[in-house]
Amino acid sequence: MPTNTIRRTPKQQKELFTQKGWRKVIAYQTSKIIHRLQRDLLVSIAKEQKAQLLLHPTIGSTKPGDTHYYTRIHCLRRC
Repeated sequence: MPTNTIRRTPKQQKELFTQKGWRKVIAYQTSKIIHRLQRDLLVSIAKEQKAQLLLHPTIGSTKPGDTHYYTRIHCLRRC
């Protein structure tokens, strides 16, 4: 998937929700890779609330030793 398809303005994001018919959205913002337990918990909460789940990675400067941005995005796509 090209990079420009994952970077959206708030307006573009809302339009995408409308196109997909998402009326209720739970967003989770993280700067780390999501582990299986976290994923399962988030999916469970979304199902319980009858909502869609948006995983929203933070971007910007990282500290030495942090997971590379592209690795984080790859992991989030596989959730």
